Amino acid sequence: MKNLWFFLHTWYRRVKSRCGPFFIRQVPSAVDIIDQARKDWQEANREFDLVDSELTDYIIFKINTAERRLVALLQWARRQGITAWPAGSLTPEVREQSNRPGPAPEAS
Repeated sequence: MKNLWFFLHTWYRRVKSRCGPFFIRQVPSAVDIIDQARKDWQEANREFDLVDSELTDYIIFKINTAERRLVALLQWARRQGITAWPAGSLTPEVREQSNRPGPAPEAS
């Protein structure tokens, strides 16, 4: 057993030294987690068209679960202040007074 552990440990160190970045586990960002939840929800909706009548209840449960997870993650992101766009990019456009619809200004 000791020899097996030594062999595996040696092999792991060699592979890790050659392929370093591939063994580093990257923590996904909140946007990545939400995007994956959205993809799971869309996939569950597509599966509904392909499923047999015996599995309809299961797929409905899967759709509801994926939708609730997505909504919960979106609510969490809203509370954390996470947005998909930079903060200043969503400012409304300001139009000039003459371009606004409505009655023409009175001439004096």
